[in-house]
Amino acid sequence: CSRSSCGYTVHGGTHLNMPSHCDKELMTGPWGPGPNAHEAPLELLLGDALVVHVPPTSGNVTADVLRSLAVPLGTVRLLLRTANTDRGLMSQTEFDASHVGLTRSGAEYLVNALPSVRLLGVDYVQAAAAGDVLQASQKLASAGVFTIEGLEMGAAPPGRYMLTCLPLKLKGVEAAPVRCLLSAHGSSGSTGSCAAGGGSCSGAP
Repeated sequence: CSRSSCGYTVHGGTHLNMPSHCDKELMTGPWGPGPNAHEAPLELLLGDALVVHVPPTSGNVTADVLRSLAVPLGTVRLLLRTANTDRGLMSQTEFDASHVGLTRSGAEYLVNALPSVRLLGVDYVQAAAAGDVLQASQKLASAGVFTIEGLEMGAAPPGRYMLTCLPLKLKGVEAAPVRCLLSAHGSSGSTGSCAAGGGSCSGAP
């Protein structure tokens, strides 16, 4: 019989970041300080989610860009499809610093104007824009926002879905690989959009 093995960083491919990923001293909420991906709140990872398409001409996701998207108040799980998907960045093996990401102003807007958002999903392995990684990440972390990075969003039109994300239960780390599926409300099948550990698939089962 075959016996395969694998090794990878918990920040490779599709993964869930705990707020402690940025700075455990900034972490807030009932889950307490420190790295603890094994305590990821499943109630946040399962439920209604809003997929929003960011126009390819918008560039990085700034406060002005988020404002223009008119995200409804009360949204808890927000998934952003950007030009990263159009460019096929998740299929590349090398990190691309030109990816579309959340800027400092975008993070501040998200936290202040959309305080209901507790989970932010993006279509690249880094949620923050290259020039604002620390500032944007710390802003999200200080508000207790969880991020899912590396989503494959090519088959997900804008709209509301049922999101199912199941991370590996890894103890003592600040992130974990995760399998995420979107399904139409009232449907038992996948929409055909999924992402798992850097791989992706399309086509409804």
